[in-house]
Amino acid sequence: MVIEDWYASHSVSLSTCLILFTHPAVLWLLAITNLTLIHSYIPNWLPHFGEDGNLLPGVKLSVDCPICLRKLAITEPENENEEAFSKLPCGHAFGHECINNWLHDCIQERGKFTCPTCRVQFKHEACGHQIVLGRINTGASLSSLSLRERLGPCGPEQKVPPFCFSCRASMRESGRSETSE
Repeated sequence: MVIEDWYASHSVSLSTCLILFTHPAVLWLLAITNLTLIHSYIPNWLPHFGEDGNLLPGVKLSVDCPICLRKLAITEPENENEEAFSKLPCGHAFGHECINNWLHDCIQERGKFTCPTCRVQFKHEACGHQIVLGRINTGASLSSLSLRERLGPCGPEQKVPPFCFSCRASMRESGRSETSE
């Protein structure tokens, strides 16, 4: 699809937009138009960050939790209209309460935690404990870190560490390494 055709019509499917807006030739268009990213897969957001780690001018994130459909507080502090969110190692973002409820239900019903979107299972292989999800605090006034730094690593290349934080701390206290039995 030609860029001018998209710009003139604005009638493009979401999948086409995601492909189109990750193409380097289109990045110049971001300076003169407003782009709203709506997909909850964080690696799709990454091409839209500048060298300073913040969103490029004209780019907005307006992402709904795939579970409850409330807006995620990504660029604004948490408030009554936007909820805090968590990200899974696979790169999918969810409302913090929703994904923690999902985690609890998964463990109760199936004994394992999977992503509601891609069904990848998350647990620490060596110790067998489930992952613990952190709440991502956002909004310009909350941190000196850029939005990109607060999102941290994620996506298919992100691996769950073999041991959970508690097991690693216990191993350090007892003088054992992660490679010894």
